[in-house]
Amino acid sequence: MIGYQHSRLLAAVIGALIIHSSVMAYGDGDIQQNKGPVIISSEKELILQKGQNYTIICRANTPVQIKQQEISEDVISLFNMTQRNMPSSDPMYLYETALDLTNVDQLAVGYYACFDNTTKNDSEILNNFVEEPKDNEHVSYIYIYVNGTDNIFAPMREVVISRGGLKVAIECRPTTPDVEVSLHLVFAESESINQSQINFNPKIGFTFDNNLLDVPIAIFSCDFVRGNIEDKKEVIVNKPAE
Repeated sequence: MIGYQHSRLLAAVIGALIIHSSVMAYGDGDIQQNKGPVIISSEKELILQKGQNYTIICRANTPVQIKQQEISEDVISLFNMTQRNMPSSDPMYLYETALDLTNVDQLAVGYYACFDNTTKNDSEILNNFVEEPKDNEHVSYIYIYVNGTDNIFAPMREVVISRGGLKVAIECRPTTPDVEVSLHLVFAESESINQSQINFNPKIGFTFDNNLLDVPIAIFSCDFVRGNIEDKKEVIVNKPAE
């Protein structure tokens, strides 16, 4: 009988602990203390097919919005984005926002950021990437490639301004990671840039230190190859006198 009473007491204690844990996890006070925005995806990068529709979902405990990184070219496209807010489907979060991508093409390639209202200037988190951005308590990122597009490279700036002390990014970004990408110097008054000092990331493009460019103007060619498909795009890098 003593063993039975001890078992009942132990079960009651465990049950109380479980209830207490549930309250701590789901109580209003603790929900507010969860981490920042979270994009709901098992991968930090996705490959979609041209014409596909896809929805990016973000959850958070403060109001959030989702935006694509700045598109630098004005290109006619059927690609469209629609943002909508909805009740959160996860009790751990108070807010849920969706960005519907419709009829994706090369314009859909790039980073998407879900960020809260502490971000006063969204261009700071959506523009001029020189390295892969990191998630933090105020913003979450996902990168999207698109396969089967008419072009095998994403939109890029045709003129880049190189300023002192900063890295230069030439946005030679492929539409899918299997595209081979190379960078060639087409014109410059000197050829002092060593290719070994240039880094490449398919989500960013080619980057190098500003001090490697010792001429006011240089023209580069981004060359893209996938199978028997080849394409290229020239980019002007301007370094104003300081």
